[in-house]
Amino acid sequence: MAEATAPGKVILCGEHFVVYGEPAIVAAIDLKAHAYASFRDEPGIHVYSSKVSENTLKPIHDVIKLLVESRGTKLIDKGLMVSINSNIPISAGLGSSAAVSVASILAVSKLLGFKLKKSEVVALGVKAEEIIHGRPSGIDPTISVYGGMLVFKIGGRIRRIKPARPIELIIADSGLKRSTGVMVRRVGELASKHPTIFSRLRSTARIIVRQAIEAIIEGDIEKLGVMLNLNHGLLSAIGVSNTRLEKLIYAAREAGALGSKITGAGGGGCIIAIARPGESDRIVSSLIDAGAEAVYRTRIVEVGAR
Repeated sequence: MAEATAPGKVILCGEHFVVYGEPAIVAAIDLKAHAYASFRDEPGIHVYSSKVSENTLKPIHDVIKLLVESRGTKLIDKGLMVSINSNIPISAGLGSSAAVSVASILAVSKLLGFKLKKSEVVALGVKAEEIIHGRPSGIDPTISVYGGMLVFKIGGRIRRIKPARPIELIIADSGLKRSTGVMVRRVGELASKHPTIFSRLRSTARIIVRQAIEAIIEGDIEKLGVMLNLNHGLLSAIGVSNTRLEKLIYAAREAGALGSKITGAGGGGCIIAIARPGESDRIVSSLIDAGAEAVYRTRIVEVGAR
């Protein structure tokens, strides 16, 4: 049996606008997906998980088949079994589907003796995301493979950045499930109807990301918090927030968070908040009181999939 693991992610700034070529800041977190690959007597590719939805498992099956066939390997007398265990919330904006896909690809590659470059793993992960979400930016499988904190832009070289100070990161799950594909299409419709306004929002998002990068490198967490708040204002403006998310976001701010915002596609899923050192407890309690389904104290992890 071969085992692989891959981290989930949070987007600190830039989601949705990244689909239109703008930069985004993304970080790998210590919530992870694990995949176990083994041979079995029954021919074919079999993917199983007690936690991951069937919508996620079907693309994994298809991508593993593509991987096997692309290497000219024929499974004649035996099949493949991929078992998945993940502690990343599903449909919550934390990169669950990408982490599961990447871990599965690596586990199968290890079992069959394939040596894949990181770029090849990302490319296969993107194919799985295309099946699931329709028009992904590629940001989720990229951060899951590479780990750490990256500045990501479609078609551009990824840039690794290191925070000058530790970032106390809190994630709150609203409990609302949503489809990334649906939210991306909704924003696309808005962009088509109001191209001039959307163009201005894009340029503002770009400036916010640049300022956030500076804050991270300089260790200015107060400034970073302001950038998160401004970024959330843009996400609210393009229609991906709702009453439940806003309640959590303002509960975090009122409890002392320096900044809080949606992370991921919105419409449900998670919000993130950053805190001053030693002030996380009050924020966590406030988020629980505000109705969060789950709250995670998490950290950024430097190691990606392996």
